[in-house]
Amino acid sequence: MRSVLREKSQDFFEILRYDRRDWMVFWDRYISENEEFMAGYCPALGLDREAVRAHLYAFERRFLDRLKMENETIRRIKGKTVNALSAIQGQLKLNQADFTVYMAGGLGVREFIAYRESRGFVVLMDIIALKKLDHLARMPELTVACVQQIRKVLDSPEGGSVWVSKELAS
Repeated sequence: MRSVLREKSQDFFEILRYDRRDWMVFWDRYISENEEFMAGYCPALGLDREAVRAHLYAFERRFLDRLKMENETIRRIKGKTVNALSAIQGQLKLNQADFTVYMAGGLGVREFIAYRESRGFVVLMDIIALKKLDHLARMPELTVACVQQIRKVLDSPEGGSVWVSKELAS
């Protein structure tokens, strides 16, 4: 089976090396360095620069520190997620290589967002949103459900360009 899940969450925690007042500088660099999966993130969510700033500065450093310390737990959950996807690879048509799931840090707005890029769908699993909802342990089942929805979008005659999970309560 091709590797449909890419773990990129650690890149986000570079934010902790920045002074809080420079978090937008970090964000710009993060988007630029991770363009393959972050380029369509803000446009798909309809977020302008001020909205990004508001979400970013709403984070508490303490929350991000705690989440970073859960790295070993996140790695184990990623393994379970890969196993869950592998178990239904035929149903998901993973060999078609028309989407890739990225486990990454976002703005904590939605657990999952998917958008079409030149090489197929990018599915971004936002570990910040999953943590906010205390859903990290449910990552395998939530990822399978998300990918099943993406497969329906990809296989439908209408297609689609964007899919997002439900909005999180602020």
